[in-house]
Amino acid sequence: MFSHEEMQRKHQKNNILRQPVQYIDTLYRNKSLLEMVSLSEDYYDKVSGIFLGGSNSPSAIMRLIDKDRFHELYNAGDLSALQNESKLITIDDFKIQKDLQDVADNSSKRNANRKYQEHQMFITLDREAAIISSMPGPPGELNKTYFEYHYSPASHVNIIDQPRRLVLIGQVHGHPPTDKPGEVTEKTMSEDYDKPASANANIPIYGIDAMNGLIRGRKANIHRVTPDGEITLNVGKTSDGFNIGLEAMQIWGRRALTREL
Repeated sequence: MFSHEEMQRKHQKNNILRQPVQYIDTLYRNKSLLEMVSLSEDYYDKVSGIFLGGSNSPSAIMRLIDKDRFHELYNAGDLSALQNESKLITIDDFKIQKDLQDVADNSSKRNANRKYQEHQMFITLDREAAIISSMPGPPGELNKTYFEYHYSPASHVNIIDQPRRLVLIGQVHGHPPTDKPGEVTEKTMSEDYDKPASANANIPIYGIDAMNGLIRGRKANIHRVTPDGEITLNVGKTSDGFNIGLEAMQIWGRRALTREL
């Protein structure tokens, strides 16, 4: 049996145990909300395309925003304003996948002169419309392609299409068979051509295996070299759901500006 006073004390104790614990963590007292809670989206500068901040690992949800405005809203912890004042980047994956397969198919067959040649495409960013897409480039030679772009020192980007102001964020080419006796086309990226081209343009460059006969829409392995010189084999395949537009943006957006020409 408990007295009335003992029952009151027991009731008060139970109420205290049910109350949420409230405390002030002095370590985070001066930090913004967004510094304590990780963003689920990635934000890129709308001019240079440089990654500004976002999730702990690269996110498939990407937005373009003014650099100064991002830092202002980030420090204020205003997630709603960050979304409202930015443009969501969309990816025209249907066109990209078609152009990707065309590069593989065309690089695996002889041209009108019965010669093999590398075919290529460019991965582009339309900053105004916030769209990642692709466009075919001019065919090259047996073991190399050529592409021209205009470097903008003000925005630190390479313009691949002047009228539309499309930014070059990646290049893809096929690796066809060779006609030279005693030589074979290796299933990798070239140390002599691909690696320096990636470093000079400051973009990821991809190579598609097209050396094993006519592809005709079949899946083909894709390899990659990044501006830091790292070569990675089999990063994806054509017509297999590899989101090369997303990956190119994530790599290009995290490039070092000091590598720009």
